[in-house]
Amino acid sequence: MNRIASVLAVTAGIFLTISTVTGACLLTGNIHDPDDQTAFRFMSIHRLAGIGGGVIILLVNSIVVTYFIGTSRWIKEVCDTYRLADDFSDRSTRLKRQTFPASLVSMLTILGIATLGGIADPMASVRLAPPEGISWGTLHLLAVCFGVLLMGYCYVVQRRNILTNQAIITAVVDEVQQVRVARGLDQPTAEKL
Repeated sequence: MNRIASVLAVTAGIFLTISTVTGACLLTGNIHDPDDQTAFRFMSIHRLAGIGGGVIILLVNSIVVTYFIGTSRWIKEVCDTYRLADDFSDRSTRLKRQTFPASLVSMLTILGIATLGGIADPMASVRLAPPEGISWGTLHLLAVCFGVLLMGYCYVVQRRNILTNQAIITAVVDEVQQVRVARGLDQPTAEKL
């Protein structure tokens, strides 16, 4: 699980970096001028990379949530079946509850950034008046700066909890193996010892 989450997070980071760089390049061009083809190319790349990064962030956070739901349930069922200590299940459930807020914050953050980007789009058919003294583009840029830091922190929390949960799963599997050997259900092999 850690590898999947890491690969997806790096991929999302690449997309968001491309989106951020092309968004910064938009500041040098005139996106209101239909003859400025460079600005339109940057705007297209900015949108597509932002959407790609956002979708991947939603995907990776959904996978993390699903992982914790499934593994905490699996640990509980295995502990009940083999009459293992409830400590394994309790620790996994605590990790799940610690990880859900980080996943939700990441998902809401990327949705907020995308929403501000849509509002800031000069080609949008519906134009909202910006707040006093601040353009929508500036708000979008500030949301990106703050949001990327926040999502990075959430990823660190998720990664730490995934690694801890994987250690719990390994301990449960080892404990189950000992119980099975003690009951004569499995014979120990040199590999397992």
